[in-house]
Amino acid sequence: MKEIIGLAVLASGLFGAALGLGGYGLLRHRKRLLYLAAASASLSLLVASWTAYRAFYKSYRHVAEAVRPRNGAEIYAALFGRSSVACTQVIESQDQVIPRIDYAIWLHFKTCPSEFKRLLARHPFDGDKVPTAQWLEKIPGAGNIQWFRPQAMGDTILVYEYATANSRNIQTFWASRDSTEVFYRDIAD
Repeated sequence: MKEIIGLAVLASGLFGAALGLGGYGLLRHRKRLLYLAAASASLSLLVASWTAYRAFYKSYRHVAEAVRPRNGAEIYAALFGRSSVACTQVIESQDQVIPRIDYAIWLHFKTCPSEFKRLLARHPFDGDKVPTAQWLEKIPGAGNIQWFRPQAMGDTILVYEYATANSRNIQTFWASRDSTEVFYRDIAD
């Protein structure tokens, strides 16, 4: 930012000098001052062009970084923070890029029971064992996500859910019975 401001001040100063020299050269009828004013104006235009290029380049880099999709590890760290034990491996993920349009954040990861306990300790989750043998209905919002199949973890899985008082944020864990494989959905509105 300092570079852009400095270049803008330099371009403005050169343009001001060009106007001053041009005006003085016209009043005194001195061609030498008019040539100097033209050179100063040209240099001002060159510096202004370079300033515009640098501003566009820096803005483009920032926007490109902001819209770059996060990978699974980045999503996990943003949701749950860094773990003290390195036992988590994100297998699949889908980020919620635009809230209200994208339904939720979806994760499938393998972890250790101690890390899973840390995740559950963050909120007062309601949990239960759920049989999957006759689980025919799809999970709401997961219809087009082929890899999101908690039923594949066995005939009985653990389901934990937390919702804020106004249900603007709903977090659901589907975990294997030994808590080493987890599917996660975070609906944030």
